[in-house]
Amino acid sequence: MRYIFTVKGQEGKEALDRWLARAARCRIPAFVALGRRIRPYQAPIDAALDSGLSNALIEATNPKIRVLTRIAFGFADPRR
Repeated sequence: MRYIFTVKGQEGKEALDRWLARAARCRIPAFVALGRRIRPYQAPIDAALDSGLSNALIEATNPKIRVLTRIAFGFADPRR
């Protein structure tokens, strides 16, 4: 699956289509279920592949903000 976002554009969309088709024909129940869970989100995934935009930077920043917030709980008085 990681390969799909590495390729991008039309080639990435075709790779996703091929993977979903193989997952649907697969006899491994986990792959069939995963393909069914991914298919409703295929349009947003295609849009991300076309635009090359993602929320990765925001998702990487969230834990850093949480850590800073936890550290800040120890400072009750700004004059200390």
